Amino acid sequence: MTHQADDYKIILEKRLIRACGAMQKSNIDVWISTGRETHLLGEPSLIFLTPCLVFTRTALVLTAGGKRIILCAPVEAEELEAAGVYTEVAVYRGRAEFERKLQDILAGCTPANGTIALNTSPLDATSDGLSHSDYLLLSDIMKRIGFT
Repeated sequence: MTHQADDYKIILEKRLIRACGAMQKSNIDVWISTGRETHLLGEPSLIFLTPCLVFTRTALVLTAGGKRIILCAPVEAEELEAAGVYTEVAVYRGRAEFERKLQDILAGCTPANGTIALNTSPLDATSDGLSHSDYLLLSDIMKRIGFT
């Protein structure tokens, strides 16, 4: 790793720790950030919380307890694993597997009646990266694991 890469890893690690700390202060159990094609439409938070642009559907799940799980396609996996800042890098192949794995991840780390944060805001563009299709996908998954 180069000196510049080491510095970026430190910055990324601090951002993720800060995010989990903010979640604890705000009584948020899980923060889900999903996006794809970050160079085009992207989820702004993924630009700040991943070491690379993502091209395929990607989900970052942070918990107040410090879990940092990223679900990605094989094309991004190597770079995300090399970053060394996630507690788990889960890889999927195809939309059905993405949905199943994300459902399993959320079921495993979301407490009953827990508080879940999504990136949507009428006031801040950097907090408004959840696409409508990802919202529908997350809504369906959350229903399947018992949230209404």
